[in-house]
Amino acid sequence: MQDNYVGDIGDFGKYGMLNEIYNQSNGSITLGINWYKNTKEEDNNDGKHIDYLEATFKDRASYIQCFPELYAKLKHIIQNDRRCLEEIEKNQILPENTIFYSKPIPYLAPYYETREIERIDWFQNLLTHLMNADIIFVDPDNGIECASIKKTKIKAIKYVFKDEIKEYYLNGKSVVIYNHKNRKSNQEYNKKILGLKSLFQNECLIRVLRTRKKSTRDYIFLIQPSHENIINSTIDSLQKEPCNFMFEKYDLMYYD
Repeated sequence: MQDNYVGDIGDFGKYGMLNEIYNQSNGSITLGINWYKNTKEEDNNDGKHIDYLEATFKDRASYIQCFPELYAKLKHIIQNDRRCLEEIEKNQILPENTIFYSKPIPYLAPYYETREIERIDWFQNLLTHLMNADIIFVDPDNGIECASIKKTKIKAIKYVFKDEIKEYYLNGKSVVIYNHKNRKSNQEYNKKILGLKSLFQNECLIRVLRTRKKSTRDYIFLIQPSHENIINSTIDSLQKEPCNFMFEKYDLMYYD
């Protein structure tokens, strides 16, 4: 996650979804947010999709109706040129008891081995910081690791790695992973997600919620049994009016 993404259309759906998880729990859970913060400056157009906040935007009313309070808060951040994660944390965009881990992912070490060691240390620190969270949201720029990216590479800052996902879950946390849909076939894409089950000895329930605004974004849920009803009711709720224009359940089909 980068500061220049704050308030864009993907951010709107993300925070709406996280707030709905909390609402469906009746305030009984604590959310943990690991930003997977990326401070590497890049010359691209990421985060440019903020036109949904403009008065002239065609479907503006639909967004307001979906999450009116969230819409107003994000609009205020954009209008006042305060696009940074700190603004999200301090303006109660998410529930008051949410725990944030904001330390950037290290990537500047000149040696490959050092980068990997620093990444492991970073991760162990965040596990301690998010110890009291029940459901952890993981927010890398791209999503789940791909075969060509190792922790020794600078591009690792854009991914969550499978061993990290495993450790979250084995610590008793349900995990929600942001994953940007790639150009692979549905068969390959689904295999990658369903392959997460092989990380665990016991069966792990996986569900996916998708948004298609501007680009396809998936939220992959690895669900602890104690959170199954909360997550299922969240996914069901977001597929109903007024939010069904934005969210849809993505059915994972297994391919041999």
